[in-house]
Order: sequence, then structure tokens, then C-alpha cells
Amino acid sequence: MIDNRFNLEAKQIFTDISDLLSYQIASARLQKLTIITDGKEQEIRPFINVILRAPLGQVKTSILHEVAKFGKKENGPHRKIMNKITEPALVGSIDTKSHNFTVGFAWQNRNDISLFDEFDAGGYDFYSRKQTHDALLQLLEHGYYEKKVGIQTNSFVVVDGRNYCRAQDGLISLKVNTPSIFATMNRFDRMKSDFARALITRTIPYEYVMNIEELFQLINKGYRLELKHFETPKEITINDSMRYEISKFVKEELDVLQNEYSRKTSSSYLGKKTTLNEQFTLFENPTYTSQDYETQLKVQLYMRTVGDCFRIYAITNTLDRILFAKICKLKFNVQEKIGKVKQKIEP
Repeated sequence: MIDNRFNLEAKQIFTDISDLLSYQIASARLQKLTIITDGKEQEIRPFINVILRAPLGQVKTSILHEVAKFGKKENGPHRKIMNKITEPALVGSIDTKSHNFTVGFAWQNRNDISLFDEFDAGGYDFYSRKQTHDALLQLLEHGYYEKKVGIQTNSFVVVDGRNYCRAQDGLISLKVNTPSIFATMNRFDRMKSDFARALITRTIPYEYVMNIEELFQLINKGYRLELKHFETPKEITINDSMRYEISKFVKEELDVLQNEYSRKTSSSYLGKKTTLNEQFTLFENPTYTSQDYETQLKVQLYMRTVGDCFRIYAITNTLDRILFAKICKLKFNVQEKIGKVKQKIEP
């Protein structure tokens, strides 16, 4: 269903992106996702984030415009596509004269997806302002944001189901779902900032390139997104048995990908299998060497990949091993690229 090979036919690329974005849009309706582990409940982020990466002239903006219109009335307002955003615009701000609180984009858009075009880790007012980095990463990670400000605040409290927006006693706090789609032409292996890598790991990445022939097909055969509507409940619980099956499958799939990659890229791994159990031992040992850096990255990748597979299962209600394997590969391939960058700049 989803493939990450370059130079796919244009029709296949649009099928892949249609499937992935359909899951992402559906996740906006999911308000609570609970995982049962040994009889105990644990909530995880219910929404999916996606980043599309392709060079200039690969219709990324057109894709976002199609998504902006999906599910909306033809003559009604469509979803906004953001080009730049600051921390106050994202989470809200307090007027220094009136002390009134003005809500931000995250609260205004709490029941829908967010679209960011021409994403650039050095732009969006992100690179020079750490506060904006932190706010966006917090919202993408778990939907919570809290900040103490040194100014008196007129009380502002709004609650919408499980979501809330509060500004009281100089404290701004926010609980919202922020399922987001980013489009960028920047190569993943050239995104060197910690912020860029942190953001990418919070997404399902899809990277593609269409050649001249495929762009010709696109123009003359009129390929477009075919987004699907999923009836998604507001709250879903994944039981012990399904949690085990999904997490076990992801563990085994990443183990295979890790060992295939290691055998191809390092003579020290030839003929050697590095199981996830060995990787966890390495991860918990703070004295790991730079030579082991790529192995350590897989440990961090594991929980993110499991989480995204949980979210897709919550939408489809199907243990689709072919789909989950492709999600593992999408995330693994990009992790290798951003991991190489990190390894180059660290001693």
C-alpha cells in the first residue's frame, strides 16, 4: 500500500500518498488512544503526523491544497496552509496593556489537521527562536503545552471535551490534538539541527521523486489524490493481546532492517546479528561509542514506530502486517539518513 522507492510511477506515488494522508486525516477525529499492558491502562498520542519530502516541482503544494479541501463544502472555508508561524501565533499570547489572552492557531484548529508548506528547519521562525521549536515539538509529541509568563493575566478558561486552553495567574496551558502534515524540498540527510531531527522522528516520512516521464503521466492522465474517509471513534482501546502482536512484529521487522543495513555498511557487522535486546543493553549504557551510534538510534526509533502502528491499527482495526512492515521501512530509511548526519557532526 505504501512504498518508499524512488521513481515509482506517478499513479503509484499518488496511491501511496493518498493512503498515508487518509490515515493522518482520520487520526484527527481520535481523541483518546489507550494501550492495555498487563491490565494497566496507558494513554499515548492518538494523532499521526506526516512529512512529505520531494524536490522542487513535485506538486507538494498541490497535494496540500487537495487535503485542505477534503471533507469541506465546496464554497465553504478550507483548511489553512501555513507558511510561517511563531510561538505566540501557535499557542496564544497575552496583551501587555489589556492583559487579555488571545488564543493561537493550535487551539483554533484543535479539531482538525494542520498543514505546513515549504517546511524548512531553518525557517518558520524556528531556527532562531528556541521557544518556537519547543512549543511545536511538545504539541506534536503529546498535544500538551505549558509556559509561565512574567505578566499578569486576565483569567481565560475554555474547555472542549478533553481539550482545554487556559491562561491564569501568568500560566498558559494547552491540551489539544495537533495532527500535522509538513511538505519540504529539503533533503533529510542535510537537516543538521537537533530540532529538525526531533521533528522528523515525530512523523511518518514519505520521500519521492518523479522523473520527466512520470510528470508527463501526471499531467496527461490527471492523477490526483484519492483520499478515503474512515469512521473513527473518538476513543479506542488496544487490548493486551493486540498490543503484544503489534509490538512484537515491529521489533522483529526493525531487527531485520537493522541487520541488513549493518551487514551492508560496516565490516564489523558482517555475519553478526544485533538483536533488539542487545540494542536495549547498549541504549541503557551511557558509555556507548560513536561506532555504536547507529545501533543506538534503532532503540529510539522502536517506540516511535510502534506508536505509529498502534495509531494506524486504531483507525483500520486491522493488523495489516504488510502495511506495518512498510511503515517500519519508511521510518527506518529516514532514521538512517538523519542518523548519518548526527554521526558526522559528533566526535
